[in-house]
Amino acid sequence: MKNGDYDLVIAPEDYPGKKYRGRYIQESHFVWWLHTGETVPSGWLIHHKNENKKDNRFDNLEKKTVAKHNQDHHTKMGVFLFCD
Repeated sequence: MKNGDYDLVIAPEDYPGKKYRGRYIQESHFVWWLHTGETVPSGWLIHHKNENKKDNRFDNLEKKTVAKHNQDHHTKMGVFLFCD
């Protein structure tokens, strides 16, 4: 199953985080939880370092704030945002 570009897996019963349709989670979130014991809180996301959303190896994942993630992507594209 998919959610946009992201693969979904069936969440284990003891998974404490957000689920889609009551039973699915993004595979990257599952891998993150397995390795760290942390779910992804609101305002944060799991970023794929190599930008391949299918590559859910733990060493390719990092937790970032949505703001930092957006800033990094806009900077890569040569767009700079200035905020007060």
